Amino acid sequence: MAPEPFVTVTINNQTYRISKDQANTEYIEQVASYLDRKMQAAAKAGARRPVDIALLAALEVATEVLEARQKKDNLLSATDEQISNFSSLLEKQTGSSKSASDTTDDAPSQDSPQTLPPHALSRLKDLLDSED
Repeated sequence: MAPEPFVTVTINNQTYRISKDQANTEYIEQVASYLDRKMQAAAKAGARRPVDIALLAALEVATEVLEARQKKDNLLSATDEQISNFSSLLEKQTGSSKSASDTTDDAPSQDSPQTLPPHALSRLKDLLDSED
């Protein structure tokens, strides 16, 4: 017998059937439980109409999302600065402040420090974004 293509969740004392695949049942339940807690807190804060409860819960969740994004952006900025500082320090330590005209080919020599490829920071940011 094929598994049911829906998961049933309760949010703010209302039951909903949500479409799912086998891999995301727990995730849907976790999200619904989180939203239910936010809506229950909004109801306890004095909101009475369901739309008011939903709006207050949505504002709370949006605030959390924006704060998390700001924290992530701050961490990325700090990481960028640390990488830049490390690269500068590495260049100073190895004494490789040669200009591009001092080298005979585009390949870095064994003695010169490896600089980060331009896509490295972008890839790091993508990896951190995927954790959201």
